[in-house]
Amino acid sequence: MARPQAPVGASKQPLPSEDQRKRLERLRDRLESAIEGASDRDLAALAARYQSVLAELAALPVVEESNGIDDLSAARRRRRATATGS
Repeated sequence: MARPQAPVGASKQPLPSEDQRKRLERLRDRLESAIEGASDRDLAALAARYQSVLAELAALPVVEESNGIDDLSAARRRRRATATGS
């Protein structure tokens, strides 16, 4: 079943991958700060976790953001191209 389109100007619900990306980015930032002030004893564990967070971020799909106006404009271009091509 297809997800219904949000009306133009309405805020869209974030995709689960967007929420995951935001959580991972916050964790990455906290780990960067923690690594800077880490003792030698904690550095290896923090660095390992930091590397795994970077790998998880890289594995997430790229989400292109657009607004309703861009969506309408793209749909109009597709319709015109189809109409002239027929």
